Amino acid sequence: LKLYQCPECGKQLGSTSSLYSHHLRYHSVETLHVCCVCSKKCVANSELITHMRVHSGERPFKCSVCSRAFSQNSACERHMRKHIGKKPYACEFCNKTFSRLDNLKTHSETHNR
Repeated sequence: LKLYQCPECGKQLGSTSSLYSHHLRYHSVETLHVCCVCSKKCVANSELITHMRVHSGERPFKCSVCSRAFSQNSACERHMRKHIGKKPYACEFCNKTFSRLDNLKTHSETHNR
């Protein structure tokens, strides 16, 4: 997995879009959207709307199998992979597969020891 390092603070991110968002949020003079509850800075208004669910507790996305609710559609889709057995992320070292990218990243660290 390739990491992209922020030239301002050295933080490593997993994609160029994440690096861009990080730069806008933490190093740009202009941040367009700020949470009125906790002052979190968001690059896009849609990101702020999603973030506000942390404070409101709103969970509009429901699993069609077990009815578990999520604040983000992506989290619901990630959860659904457990029910259908979809594992799109494979370890490049041992070919073990995972339903979530973060689990693959954690697993991959065991090969780097």
